[in-house]
Amino acid sequence: MKKCRLNGEAVYAFNVVNSNLIVNHEYEKSLRRASERGNLKCEGCGADIIFRYGKVNVAHFAHKIDILGGGCTYSRESEEHIQGKKLIFELMLKQYPDIEGEIRHRFSNGRWSDLYFKFATGEELVIKAI
Repeated sequence: MKKCRLNGEAVYAFNVVNSNLIVNHEYEKSLRRASERGNLKCEGCGADIIFRYGKVNVAHFAHKIDILGGGCTYSRESEEHIQGKKLIFELMLKQYPDIEGEIRHRFSNGRWSDLYFKFATGEELVIKAI
């Protein structure tokens, strides 16, 4: 899982390491503190999330307790799918500096998209993998 909510704002675990493999230690510490305090919530089901980084290869979020018995659909994405979304997300932000983007965007009707972008012109681009 690569995105969760902290005080209502979307946060991404992959932002801990940039494209040059340099670790943002302040961001990492803030996610660790939020995780310890129980302030990270799953984007999909609202359950408590923990932040994992250090002894694992890829920074990620995981359910603290799987109360749904694997029922949260957000945790079922493969690592390849997640990395693909990250790649497209970063390319779009680099190509269009004024764009707003979000991975795993939830619409007001409850539906999800894998990627969501809103251009300065107001046009929107929604990507959903099947």
